[in-house]
Amino acid sequence: MIKWIWRILYFIVVLFVGLQIFGFGQVQQLSTYYNENAKNSINSPNDYMIHMNTLLGLSYFREEPNLFEFTSDTEGEEFSVVIKTVGAISEDLGVDGFAIMVYNFYNFDSETENKIFKLTIEMDEKTFFYGGEYQSRKTIVFDPEKNFSYDNLPIFFMFDYLGFNLDPENQDYVEIKRIELTFGLVEGDDYIFNDHFSFLATKEPSRAAATHKFENFNIEESQYNLISNFENYIPTEEQIASLNLNLQKPDISQYNYVSDRINIVYIIFVLFLTYFLFFNKKVIEYIKTKSKKESLKQKSNAIFKD
Repeated sequence: MIKWIWRILYFIVVLFVGLQIFGFGQVQQLSTYYNENAKNSINSPNDYMIHMNTLLGLSYFREEPNLFEFTSDTEGEEFSVVIKTVGAISEDLGVDGFAIMVYNFYNFDSETENKIFKLTIEMDEKTFFYGGEYQSRKTIVFDPEKNFSYDNLPIFFMFDYLGFNLDPENQDYVEIKRIELTFGLVEGDDYIFNDHFSFLATKEPSRAAATHKFENFNIEESQYNLISNFENYIPTEEQIASLNLNLQKPDISQYNYVSDRINIVYIIFVLFLTYFLFFNKKVIEYIKTKSKKESLKQKSNAIFKD
């Protein structure tokens, strides 16, 4: 009975770890695709967003017009900010949203470049769900030299969905109160951020200092809500053209080998482990028994020959 309990536990562990390995393989596949494709277009928002359609499961983004755009040419603080309309559509659900992207701040060809940024969004109400509770502020940190992950992108996505920009109590749209952008450097294993904002956009007048400051900033829901105009959540060819929607989704099936390789290695490992845990002893005993029988048989034949 105890043997069967251990066997059941073993297969549960194998299944659980297998799911983790499968997920890891998927992330590595996306990471390889990102490093070989998206990373090279990080300073070209429209090209970069095409890859986000695939990596993040977006259905479209709007190439033009942008909800907001700004470029800084201040020496030592060169960067650009753009806010684009995005949408995610499934068979029975359509979600409008927008993406705040920071670019033109990093030179991948520089051997000494180690610039990073921190982007914080503050809402009028507690809409962001993380850490097990709703909060009004959320921060992302982007390090261009780190591997791809959903938490390391130069984009802050906002959707008309719980956990993003909807009030959790009445599901009404909540406006952005404040956007803070701060740059920094990587020093060893530490991130050292500047003590001032390079970019600050606020809904109300603010006394906070910033290199570039925008007051009375606001993005209204009507500015980016498009899905309500689509029949069955699907835009027509005329709507795609008139609204400048980009629905491209690059095929990443050529990178299946990355996840397949990881899964195959795990399967082989499990087969070997299973063999040595449950079958090796029996196989050895069978070989020994068979060897003894063969030995006895040979002795018996020798006796009769004599």
